[in-house]
Amino acid sequence: MNERKSIIGSERGDGFITFTVAGAGQLQVMVGNLAQEILQEAIYHGIEQKVRDAGAMSRDTKTGRSASPAEKFAAMQAVVDNLHNGLWNAKRTAQRALNRACLFAAVASVRGVAPERVEAKFRGYEDNVLRSFLEVREIAAEYARLTTPEKDTAGVEAMLAELE
Repeated sequence: MNERKSIIGSERGDGFITFTVAGAGQLQVMVGNLAQEILQEAIYHGIEQKVRDAGAMSRDTKTGRSASPAEKFAAMQAVVDNLHNGLWNAKRTAQRALNRACLFAAVASVRGVAPERVEAKFRGYEDNVLRSFLEVREIAAEYARLTTPEKDTAGVEAMLAELE
């Protein structure tokens, strides 16, 4: 695996990682020679960073809107689910990420039950199974309402007022 960040590259080998700094040299970490405590810390650090990175979502380039806490949580949950399913890097698909918190809220609203009850019942299900809820028109409509960013319509109202 070769990772590039500006002038720094890294390459993994059997039991080692080599870092190359353009114009300066190479460093090598012999993973097999590290103490167990260091390896344990590296494991926890790597997993924590991976899950945190999933929640560090960029602004929507079209709306400028920041990701909501529920969207950040859903992205982090997807990474945790992948890790539990043996996937370090899941393949990206064109399908939009499922906002589990909003889906549970939509199901709860339509069914007239507490969102916590829905979440407790279905949190262990995979996203591809949970998407079947979106085949129910009322749930899909509520989910769309919950996941669609609110628009500032003041400018539109002002333009319409000019017509009158």
